[in-house]
Amino acid sequence: TAKLANVVLPATAGPEKDGTFTNTDRLVQRVRKAIEPPAKTRADWKILCELFNAFGQPQPYSGAMAITRDIAREIPTYAGITPERLEGSGLHWPCPDENHPGTSFLYGDGFPNGKGRLRAVEQQDINSSSADYPFTLISGMILFHSGTTTKWAKGLNELAPEAKAQINPIDAGELGIADGDRIVVKSDKGQIEVLADVTPKIQKGAVFVPAHYSSMSVSSLMGYDPVREKTVTYISVSRA
Repeated sequence: TAKLANVVLPATAGPEKDGTFTNTDRLVQRVRKAIEPPAKTRADWKILCELFNAFGQPQPYSGAMAITRDIAREIPTYAGITPERLEGSGLHWPCPDENHPGTSFLYGDGFPNGKGRLRAVEQQDINSSSADYPFTLISGMILFHSGTTTKWAKGLNELAPEAKAQINPIDAGELGIADGDRIVVKSDKGQIEVLADVTPKIQKGAVFVPAHYSSMSVSSLMGYDPVREKTVTYISVSRA
């Protein structure tokens, strides 16, 4: 993607940065540079300041912690989060002033918009198991995680070059499927072809198919249960 870009902004990596880090649980922590960054790279704040300068809006910041102080001045929930107070284990926002200990968990005294509002729903007919589709499809990730970038990794492709559907040995024996056979996995939405991986790691009555292979789309098989808000898919399996 870098070769396709008109402009590449050479940002530093995590261990090369100074500043703060806010986790998804609202904990703001101080981070410090552990190693020197490669030549010609820039800290995030420097890149942004140089962009502002290029657009005629010069910024006064001298470092990442100067920006932390500015955040505390401008954002009420960060008002008490100053560089000096981050020398310990960090602070959770909201932290409205410098005497506040931070908010370890939200909504202890109730929700700002009242209690949750419930509504009744009616059960709807969805794809269910039957003689035609007796197996439950399980889809997920293996070595490649989502495959967004990892599918380009040579080592991973050597370990798992092609999609395999995991099926229990008892089910495979009843269907006449051997390990390594090419099989058809079919639902009422569509079908795909994969290799069989006969393994006791998968329970009887279920079939696991990895989701990240671009050569076949597991999502094309899937249905949706609006009541349980889950993807529920029943399938058939046969030799190709």
